[in-house]
Amino acid sequence: MITTQDDVSWTSRLGVLALSLVLIELISGMQVYVAATINPLIANDFNAVQSYGLLVGAGMAATFITMPMAPAITRVMGMSRAFTLLTVISIAAGLMSALAPSLGIFVVGRIISGLASGALAVVSTGAIVKFLPATMRQKVLALNNLTWVFSALIGPTYGGVVASALNWRWAMVIYLPFLLVARLVIAWQMRFIDDVEPRQSAKLPFGWALALSGSILALGLMNRAGQWVLLVAIAGIAVAFVALRRLLPNRTLRAGKTRHAALVLLGVVNMAYLGADMVITLIGHENFDYSATQITWLLSCSGLAWALTGLWTGPKPATTQRVYLMRVCTGGVLLAVCLIVMGVSMWMHWAAVFFIGWAFAGLGIGLSFLDTLNVVMSPPIENDGIDAMEISSAMLLIESVPINVVGTLLASAVGWSYAHNVPILPVVLFIFLGIVTLTMLPLSRRASSGTTALMSL
Repeated sequence: MITTQDDVSWTSRLGVLALSLVLIELISGMQVYVAATINPLIANDFNAVQSYGLLVGAGMAATFITMPMAPAITRVMGMSRAFTLLTVISIAAGLMSALAPSLGIFVVGRIISGLASGALAVVSTGAIVKFLPATMRQKVLALNNLTWVFSALIGPTYGGVVASALNWRWAMVIYLPFLLVARLVIAWQMRFIDDVEPRQSAKLPFGWALALSGSILALGLMNRAGQWVLLVAIAGIAVAFVALRRLLPNRTLRAGKTRHAALVLLGVVNMAYLGADMVITLIGHENFDYSATQITWLLSCSGLAWALTGLWTGPKPATTQRVYLMRVCTGGVLLAVCLIVMGVSMWMHWAAVFFIGWAFAGLGIGLSFLDTLNVVMSPPIENDGIDAMEISSAMLLIESVPINVVGTLLASAVGWSYAHNVPILPVVLFIFLGIVTLTMLPLSRRASSGTTALMSL
């Protein structure tokens, strides 16, 4: 076989794209931990503990407007142009929040940033699924998991140190130049991929995307609804469910087919861990009076447990149904037990038990996440009619919506409970979340049947 110069050039471009995507994953992981570290400081600075759900959920809600529309946007604009424009908007919005003199302007900045981030995430994932060869894609996924080791160490440390030495505003801006350079490199490589497919018109699912975003924002604002708070919560959850159902590939939430079940499973495991993660620092601060150093260790230990477990599952992915089921079921039970124990520890004021439970929860998601992601990205034996861009959008939606519905609901409920001295509420919510997590067991069996990623028992 003759290798031409064009082949070498194309492979090099894909290699640079892959490495840049890994770097973005590292910075994105840091952003997650930095935000979790400084959010309580921001709430205190703006005297907005009761509005913690809005502070956390506003930006997240905005991502759902552009996330389901990203495939259509890239078909019209092209991947490179869309990625470049969205990057500029994202950086500008980050600066806006960092310089905000009030909570209102801070939230507006978060919303604009969320609009850009939703589409950016889909474009990045679409590039991995659609353009990288299988072996390169597996390496990128493994390296992405490795980056969380460093994110878990660097993110909370960076956030805590900068916020203590300067303030939370500086913690939001110091890393932005690195993020800008990395994204521009990706956009530069994507301009070559742009030439692969002609641009075409596409219909934007704006109505359902806006309904999804509005439902999550409503959950963030439900503490301001007074006597209507329960009605707002129920309506928000119902609208989010219906909108998600319409935006996902047909019949996904029935979990009947292989990748449909894998998508739902991915949603459950992310909902359980990352939903709880959105309120961990608030609970540590309000319930146990953790110091900034203790909160840094709380976040680092759990993230490190997830990442280190991924270092084992990444290079040695499950290749048989038996191994997959052992890993996912073990991780699911561990994650469920940890959440239940953490709920009890909140009521009993067992600070050490809460800390240890969250650390082991990272081990639970680490055992489940990467292998399930591999099943979602691998084509099933029987064609399910979902193409590469659709699976990328669906994967991010099913990961993000449950996280943000549950996370925003938890943040609002926990913020309200501490403001009104009702400590039993977060206890009940964590125990309930742990029980729901046990649905990972039957879902894992459906997901592992009929995929090219695994051999049968």
